[in-house]
Amino acid sequence: MQDQNTYGDNGEIVTLKQISLQNKLLFGLKNVQDRFYLGKCPKDLFVELLQLAMSVTDSPEGCIAELVTDARTPQLEILADSGHIDEPLRAMLTAHLLQDEDVIIFNAGEKHNGEIRSFIGLPASLGDNLIGLICLANRKGGYDAAMVDFLEPMQTTFNSLLIFRRLHSEKLHAEGRQQELNNHLNELLKSVDDIIFEINARKVFLDVWVRDESLLFMPKERFLGKTVREVMGPLADQMDALVDKVIASGETAEVDYAHIDPSIGLRFNAKVSLINEHKSPEHTKLALVIRDITAQHKLKEETEKARILAEKEAKAKSRFLSVMSHEIRTPLNGIIGIANLLELNHTDEQEELVNNLMFSSRHLLQLVNDILDLSKIDTGNLELIKEPFSLLQLVGNINTQFGTMAQAKGLKLLARIDKGIPEMVTGDPIRLSQVLNNLVSNGLKFTEEGSVTVDISLMGKTAQAVKLRIAVKDTGIGIAEDEQANIFDSFRQVQQRSSQQYAGTGLGLAITRRLVALHGSEIKLSSTPGEGTEFYFDLEMELPAADHSIRDVKPEHDIAAWRERFAALSFLLVEDNPVNIMVARKQLEHFGIVPDCAQNGREALALMKDKDYDIALVDLHMPHMDGFELSATIRKDYPGVHIVIFTADILDEAREKVSLLNIHNIINKPFVPSELLSILIGVVKERGM
Repeated sequence: MQDQNTYGDNGEIVTLKQISLQNKLLFGLKNVQDRFYLGKCPKDLFVELLQLAMSVTDSPEGCIAELVTDARTPQLEILADSGHIDEPLRAMLTAHLLQDEDVIIFNAGEKHNGEIRSFIGLPASLGDNLIGLICLANRKGGYDAAMVDFLEPMQTTFNSLLIFRRLHSEKLHAEGRQQELNNHLNELLKSVDDIIFEINARKVFLDVWVRDESLLFMPKERFLGKTVREVMGPLADQMDALVDKVIASGETAEVDYAHIDPSIGLRFNAKVSLINEHKSPEHTKLALVIRDITAQHKLKEETEKARILAEKEAKAKSRFLSVMSHEIRTPLNGIIGIANLLELNHTDEQEELVNNLMFSSRHLLQLVNDILDLSKIDTGNLELIKEPFSLLQLVGNINTQFGTMAQAKGLKLLARIDKGIPEMVTGDPIRLSQVLNNLVSNGLKFTEEGSVTVDISLMGKTAQAVKLRIAVKDTGIGIAEDEQANIFDSFRQVQQRSSQQYAGTGLGLAITRRLVALHGSEIKLSSTPGEGTEFYFDLEMELPAADHSIRDVKPEHDIAAWRERFAALSFLLVEDNPVNIMVARKQLEHFGIVPDCAQNGREALALMKDKDYDIALVDLHMPHMDGFELSATIRKDYPGVHIVIFTADILDEAREKVSLLNIHNIINKPFVPSELLSILIGVVKERGM
């Protein structure tokens, strides 16, 4: 996550990391000052000061030295160092310091072979006389003028410490040393935008630093000598607990809170840190830092509101598309159902009309599914399933589905599968079929001569999985290079002049790309205008257990064998739409079943009082009593009835409610006769009929 920004007095952007380092530097300097007041050995203070300087600048090397004169020969006396300051470097620093009397910056770069690749030297002076030097070395990235500005408080404090060291040697009074250094550090702390309080373990305010006193809710003098409870009013309990926590743990703690006056609408962050611990509570010192976080809080609130609004909009969009899909599916079930019935019984003269009707209705259904799937993918609600299936059978079904369309255009529809590819693989056959359907349909649409080929190559194989390259190639109009980058965008088609005759939504390839991405792959293309296009992607598919065999069900060939057994079934159809009743009834009659029909839940229960049923095919949305209530009643009062949900409602909520009723057979409208046939066969086998 990138650092958030704030602004300094001069309008320059300052990162939170820089502010944190500044605070660390200032509090470190304050700690050095306090330890100096308590009589800490000056030698140890310079070691701590050097460690602080190296820490806040990420410098691995450094030293602190005092310029002394021995027999009129000036030289540097090392007060603290990291262990790598040799005599030649000391002599060089001394000479430069005496010559320039200014900041030393040297950057030789990371590839420099010497021990010192970069360093910065900050001089200290007393009046016009140089008295010492802070040197930091080998920081990654080197040093610059910005580092000089950042270390100015350190340089000034070091200067003050050296002065006090010399004054101490002259036995000046301790009060004079303390006051001078205290005034200097007070000014430094006042330059910080935050409000800084110094308190002791008795929670008594000892000092206040603030750049602009108007930020305080009362004059700063009124804080001094008072306790947190006396000052903070309604916030007293919260602040007391925060300070107690820091005293007990020794670790920094913080809390966000609102201004005492709610009408002001400001938000703050209070952070408490232990500066130094003493056996006496009066001498244990803590820093209470108050920061205005109103802007950050508002940004967080606005971000959260935007997130909630986006989620609501996404849900509303998803529900709208799903409801619209349901409304379209209901009449479409009638159209496709009638087309299926006509396909079973028509004259030769009607065959072309039936084929066109089947193709058009299925194409319309595919468009509805595409829109819904696009919405599901965008909202993250589409998940892949894993089940064993025959890849050879899947490709064969696709070629059968599009064979009529290819034949009508005089095209060859081909398939090639490497011999080494196992017969059974594990994956999502529905979504993989959808991908290949879209690519084959796209290829046939944009090809006038030649062929469309589904090509599956074996790229690798282990005992548990295979890696396949799946490609669909055509000899069509091709795609210009400048269009290839956008071809997978939603509602986008190639804009070549020769493609204007090809109508479409432009959703197929957009959904294909998303479905391939759900499989953890990426679809790519290779195309030459006028020669053709190849879409391809790689999939790693697990291999099923050895006991899975290919299921080759051919319902139309097997119906005759099952009709006599189906005739023994007592079947109840519950549906309120007359067209859907007619379509379902005739399809059932084709299977050898004569159903009883009810148009709502009440009628269904009335029939069930007088007759025992084996199967109930139940629509969900009906007047008076819907399918959910009816199914719950059947589950309770007629547990022997096998319930099959027959619905155009494909919302996830509906499926969850059905699942809670322990109903697992759902047939979507428009329904595929083979799905209903499979369920009927399962029921007959289960009941030994």
